[in-house]
Amino acid sequence: MKPIHAVLLFLATFCVQQGTSNGALKAQESFGNFAWQKGQTFRYQVEHKTTASDKQGATTSEVKTELNLLKEWKVLAVDPDGTAQIQLKLLALRSVTKKPDGELFTFDSAKPESSTPQLRDQMSKFVGDPVALLIVDKTGKVNEVRENRFGSPKRFDTDPPMALIFGKGPIILGTKWERPVTIAADPTVAPSESNGWQALVKSECIAATSTTRTIKTEGAWTKEPQASDAKIGLLQYFPKTEIVLDQAGMPPKLIVSKMDRTIKHGDNESNVYRLISEYRESRIDE
Repeated sequence: MKPIHAVLLFLATFCVQQGTSNGALKAQESFGNFAWQKGQTFRYQVEHKTTASDKQGATTSEVKTELNLLKEWKVLAVDPDGTAQIQLKLLALRSVTKKPDGELFTFDSAKPESSTPQLRDQMSKFVGDPVALLIVDKTGKVNEVRENRFGSPKRFDTDPPMALIFGKGPIILGTKWERPVTIAADPTVAPSESNGWQALVKSECIAATSTTRTIKTEGAWTKEPQASDAKIGLLQYFPKTEIVLDQAGMPPKLIVSKMDRTIKHGDNESNVYRLISEYRESRIDE
């Protein structure tokens, strides 16, 4: 309990501060949607490290990857209902992959001549030009993928462009919401699971001030995959993520995701696949 003099001080100053408090409350209530504006440009520095190890009997093979990139989102148009057309560019890209035998595969858009030839040919085409054009509503949900130059367009369902999709209403401390997600099954890997796999992504505001929100998101399977090969491919989904919003209506200031998961596979109980991932994405403000 607060000391009595602190309580009296609070009561004495409440009326004086009421105007400011109302303003702060309005600011708090405005968290909960993105306020897209035509011409906005947002740049993010991304750092991603992964370690994938496969233990089969007494033998363990390991692949390590480090990825650094600079990406840019640009708002090209905004409809009256707040739906926006946003474009993604990769401005810089550097990757290093260490294979089990120790061989390095590297790519650096700043030094393409020193990159591994196979990677240079594959990756150079993704740097500098638009790689995706999306129609995104004010909650952050992708309504349409108009252009997509790498990966499946379905990835934006599980990995939305702004890392989260808002629920309904204002976001305050303790606010919780969830959304269902379906991941299409690969018929060559899991022919008996052609309807795909269902999951539920849960979000919660775990910290709040008058000007910031921290959102925690994590997914859980509601229809868990049965095929072990499918399970290995699906370990990458739904890491534990924290998203920091530093201004109402703005995209995230910081996105941090982590995971460390293992799965047994094959006929031998000692066969274990492990995936460790650390991801950090920081908005660069000019």
